[in-house]
Amino acid sequence: MNSRHIRHHAFAPPIHRKSKGEKVPGGKSNYNRLDSDLLSFSLERCSIPCPYTFSRHTNYSQTGSTRLLRLSFYSFSYFLRHREDLLKSCGMVSICRSSHFSQILLHLSPRFRYHAGMIEVVYLDLGKVLIDFDYDVAAQRLLKISPHPLSEISNVLSEPQLLFEFETGRLSAIEYYKIICDALEMQISLDEFRSLWGSMFLPEPLVSEEFLQNLKRKNRLILLSNTNEIHFDYLVERFPILNQIEERLLSYRVGYMKPDPQIFQLAIEKAGGVPENIFFADDRHENVEGARAAGIQAIQFKSEMQLRQELNDRGVEC
Repeated sequence: MNSRHIRHHAFAPPIHRKSKGEKVPGGKSNYNRLDSDLLSFSLERCSIPCPYTFSRHTNYSQTGSTRLLRLSFYSFSYFLRHREDLLKSCGMVSICRSSHFSQILLHLSPRFRYHAGMIEVVYLDLGKVLIDFDYDVAAQRLLKISPHPLSEISNVLSEPQLLFEFETGRLSAIEYYKIICDALEMQISLDEFRSLWGSMFLPEPLVSEEFLQNLKRKNRLILLSNTNEIHFDYLVERFPILNQIEERLLSYRVGYMKPDPQIFQLAIEKAGGVPENIFFADDRHENVEGARAAGIQAIQFKSEMQLRQELNDRGVEC
């Protein structure tokens, strides 16, 4: 097949022809400037002759049975328009080099997946990912010793600015305890308050200890959580599963809360690699989006089964 046939291939994008007098940066071909933002991926079980799939707009190489295509922005745009037809012939597209295109691909089709072995560090959130909680449980217990109604107790415990100051370390445990006791007119010790407030955490973890043990055999596992001194001390004492994660990045210790970009930069620095090699699971959409904005592969947690599948799709055994 010669170049004349390539131009008319079903998946070949239309050739841009330079108009008279047009100045093209980068030398003889206007394609040079299109290769500054690349995404590499392999096409498995591809029945289409890969060298002709994207015509002159794609850099093609083949090693053994793996076909690699490096897409310029122009051919990537064309690829998006024809992705379903291409996927029917390709079977599965596996991203093996991340860029800002990768998040777009993953949202477009579940048949896109990351290349195995890419993930080096796994970050997990604490509340609603490892340990479930219910504010109402703690509020009901505090109701027995406070003269205030349940709605007022709930409002005090969940007051955004007060929680922000406590969970970024601006307030100590003793300072926070005194503020809450004054607001709810309670005469209890710090240890009693820790026990009552900590009762919000439900006894059954959301993931199994076996899952974490398997995950950390081949991957570095780190906790990334918005939390506070009182809650974290309570959790460590009562949930042995947290001993499976020795490394921790906690908001009250570092002074930033998710989704602040600063805490994700700290996570990247702690991981010691590139953000594309980091995986993060969190239950809150805004935290997931914040991590993705930093280049991290992030997903919104639903269940252990879903988390396993997300990790397996990225080549992580657990």
